[in-house]
Amino acid sequence: MIVGINGFGRIGKNIFKILLERKILVGMINDPIIDLKYILYTLKHDSTYVNNGITAMECEGGIMVNNNFIAISHEKEPSKIHWKSQKVDFVVEASGIFNSFEGANKHDAKRIICTGPSKDIKMVVHGINQHEIDFSKEKTIISAASCTTNCIVPILKIINDKYDIISGSFNSIHALTISQSTVDKYNKNYRLGRSCFNIIPSTTGASDAIECVLPEMKNKIKGIATRVPVIDVSMVDLNLLLKKEVENIEEICKEIQINSEKYKNVLSYTVESVVSSDLIGNPFSCVVDVNASLLINNKFIKIVCWYDNEHAYSCRVVDLMEFIVSKK
Repeated sequence: MIVGINGFGRIGKNIFKILLERKILVGMINDPIIDLKYILYTLKHDSTYVNNGITAMECEGGIMVNNNFIAISHEKEPSKIHWKSQKVDFVVEASGIFNSFEGANKHDAKRIICTGPSKDIKMVVHGINQHEIDFSKEKTIISAASCTTNCIVPILKIINDKYDIISGSFNSIHALTISQSTVDKYNKNYRLGRSCFNIIPSTTGASDAIECVLPEMKNKIKGIATRVPVIDVSMVDLNLLLKKEVENIEEICKEIQINSEKYKNVLSYTVESVVSSDLIGNPFSCVVDVNASLLINNKFIKIVCWYDNEHAYSCRVVDLMEFIVSKK
C-alpha cells in the first residue's frame, strides 16, 4: 500500500504521523492552500502533540521524511492530482470538501477513504461494521464517519446487545475545531459564529451516522453538541433508557470491561480521576469514565466517555485502511 493524502489539516497530519509510525509508505500529499515550507513547519511544531522523532527536509518536488521521499502538490480538484506518478493506490480524502461519492470518486485510485460523514458513501466504524464493506466493485470508497460516531457506536452496540435500548440521548462536549473563530464573526449559524471562548450549543451529524452504522438504533438515539474552549479531547454524556433492568452501574462497567477485549484498540475504560488533557494522544475511540457514569434507576443509565477527537479518530482511519488492504 502506498498512500496519498488530500488535505493536510488536523486530521490529514495526524493520519500521516500514524502511517509513519506503522511504517506505511506515503507517496504524496496534496493541499491547494498549504505550501511546502508550512508542511515542514507543521510537522516540526504542533500546539497539541509533541514531535515524535520526525525529521523532514525540503527536496526537489517534495520533502524527505525519515529518509523517504514524499511528493507535494497543490491541486484544487481531485481529478487533477497525479496520484499514479507516485504509485499511490490508496487515497485519504481529508480535505473535508469531497465527502460525497461524486467528489471522492474523482480521485484516480482504487481505494478511497473519506475522513468525515457522508450522505451517499457507506459509513464504516472500525470494530463494528467493517465486514459490510463491498469489495466487488472496481473502486472501494468508504467514509470513516465522524470522531463522535466512532466513540458512541461501540458503547451502544454493547449495551443494546445485553439490555435492549429503548431510547437515548447524548451530548457531545466537543473540543475546538478549525471552523471556529477566536472573535465573533458572521456565520449562518449565529452561535457558531461567536468567539470560541464560549460554551456554544450546537448540532451534530452523529445521530444520523449512528443509524447508518447501527440500523437497530433507528429513531432511538438523538444528540446535540456543545463546543467548549479546549484545544483537544472531547467527551460524550450518554443517557440510555433500557428494556432490561440493571442492578448497579458496576454491572454495566463490568460488561464494558469484558467487551474491551473484543473491541481491542477501540474501547477502553478508566477508574482514574482524569480530565480532558490527560487523554491527549490516547488512541482509543472510546474511553469510558467509570467514576463519572451513573445508574439513575434500574432501567436508566448515564455513561460518560472520553475521546481524542483528532488522534483516536485518525487511528481508526488507518485501521480501516489496513483492513481493506488485507481483504483486497
